[in-house]
Amino acid sequence: MRRVSFSCVFGFGLAEHAPSERQRAQFTARSEGLMFTLPAVEHDVEFTGPAAMKLFVSSSTEDADLFVTVHLFDPSGTEVLFSAASEPNAPVSQGWLRMSHREVDPELSLPYRSWHRHTTISPLVPGHIYEADVEIWPLSIVVPAGYRLGVSVRGQDYIHPAPGPARHAGQRTVLA
Repeated sequence: MRRVSFSCVFGFGLAEHAPSERQRAQFTARSEGLMFTLPAVEHDVEFTGPAAMKLFVSSSTEDADLFVTVHLFDPSGTEVLFSAASEPNAPVSQGWLRMSHREVDPELSLPYRSWHRHTTISPLVPGHIYEADVEIWPLSIVVPAGYRLGVSVRGQDYIHPAPGPARHAGQRTVLA
């Protein structure tokens, strides 16, 4: 078992080696954001343990929310969802960071998990580049042969269409 690091390569996906030149891509806060994928695995591969994503981010605003989601895609490109404690259709894992709470405590941080203090609100200076350490909840998954993992970075929480037609659509009335 070994710890694996991947780099985001725009237009390619995730790679075990960083690109030779710094790249950039933009997205708006309420958009689908950016998606980075690994190639399909040739044989079953297990990913287990803590996860994190280091990003270098600038914003046109004084604060920004980052939502990082780990996805599993089948050979046809359809996302595979899982039943979780509070979400019947959950991705593999998720992490998030409000950039104004980016301050890290180096004494409490680990190589795979930054400890954010959440004691100081530090507004962003629009256009300035900041380091963002996003903790992703620990995961454990065996990716079947032909499947692939992806990581999305968005300015809003993970959204997916509900499977099938809504059985409970309509208005609710609560009487007290």
